[in-house]
Amino acid sequence: MRSVTNLYYKLKSNERIVLLGTMWATLIRASGMGITYLSLILLARWMGAEQFGIYSYIFSVISILAIIPLFGLSYSSIPLIAEYEVEKAFSKLRGLLLFGTGFVVTISIIISFILALAIKMDFILLGKYRDAFLIGCATLPVFSLLLYLSEASRGLGRAIAAFAPLQVLVPLVFLLLSFISFYFFGGLESTRAIWLWFFSMLILVIPQLLYLFRIVIKHFSGASRSYNIRHWLRLSAHFFLISITVVLLFQMDVLILGIFHEPEIVGYYSAAARTALLVTIVLQAINALGARQYATLYKMNQIYDLQQLLHSLSRWLVWATAGTAIFLLLIGYNLLAFFGTNFTQAYPALAILTLAHATTVILGPVTVLLNVTGNQKVAAKVLTIAAIAGLILNSILIPKYGIVGAAIATGIMHIYWALSMHWHVRKILKVETCLFFMKS
Repeated sequence: MRSVTNLYYKLKSNERIVLLGTMWATLIRASGMGITYLSLILLARWMGAEQFGIYSYIFSVISILAIIPLFGLSYSSIPLIAEYEVEKAFSKLRGLLLFGTGFVVTISIIISFILALAIKMDFILLGKYRDAFLIGCATLPVFSLLLYLSEASRGLGRAIAAFAPLQVLVPLVFLLLSFISFYFFGGLESTRAIWLWFFSMLILVIPQLLYLFRIVIKHFSGASRSYNIRHWLRLSAHFFLISITVVLLFQMDVLILGIFHEPEIVGYYSAAARTALLVTIVLQAINALGARQYATLYKMNQIYDLQQLLHSLSRWLVWATAGTAIFLLLIGYNLLAFFGTNFTQAYPALAILTLAHATTVILGPVTVLLNVTGNQKVAAKVLTIAAIAGLILNSILIPKYGIVGAAIATGIMHIYWALSMHWHVRKILKVETCLFFMKS
């Protein structure tokens, strides 16, 4: 214990900030992922494979559509907030937060209305997914706003406000409502589950919105509002492509699997895919808190300090990821059995995805580094190529090999973009993110 304490006090202030923030973010995310994972297990058992598959498919679709109203503002807010704080341009910071909130709400409502109308008039034929998709349209504005508020809070350095609502409280409220529905109101099907998901987010989005406005009023009350909308949207456009492709990288397999196979198969694979994502929890936490520090250090041209920060974080990243990956490979079959007996057929996919995600995580926070240092065009190009490759691979492998084909295609796609991003980070930023390539 003393050696760990001594190691902590040897770290520089930036490293301590990110390390402490990462610990908090990891704790919050671990709690959230635990609640979410428990929810998935119980939903699968309460709804059955087919209804669970429909719910999983709609969740993937809405996760992609919810990114559109953000238009990259959630990503661009992080480097912009860091820039405005360094330059003490608080009027621009206040204007950015107020504009972003209004923009996301307006665009998401318009998209939701158009989609619902198209489904009602049967312009979009969805088969078994129709009713659930129609309800999913109602969730779109709330989900988009929650995503934006979380990223804005992250940019302001509020770790708990950034992650607790969406990562912990929404899954917890959703789990409680689902429990009540199943045991007291005669069951739980996919349409009701999506309604409960909507109400869970609605309950929490209002207090989070009020909290963000409270921060703006308390800390920037003396500043006027300054709007540089053209600059914000032009910068965000590059991040928009990145955000869409990132979500596609994680949801494309489920979408294509749902086209070629029945909802039950989608349910089996979704359980394996969500389980394999547990290996990325530490990197997600590091990215969440580190992004702000990366942007600030790079803006101040403190490249040596940035490299030292990455070196410190990479040690924690490698060991935590290795331990989690081994754990999932050893007991993954048993974890899938909790979803239901037939879910264990997805274990080969779980093993493939776990190894692929572990590889990308060990390479470090490469995507975030490029995004927050003004190299989002490079990141967008890499992710676009990866998404196109993933679309081709999934379309070829899923019809023939099903669940395993989806895992292979997704694994190849993820490893490609991580390796490519790593190469660009070394070339452009002159820093190393992977512990195994760092000089001692």
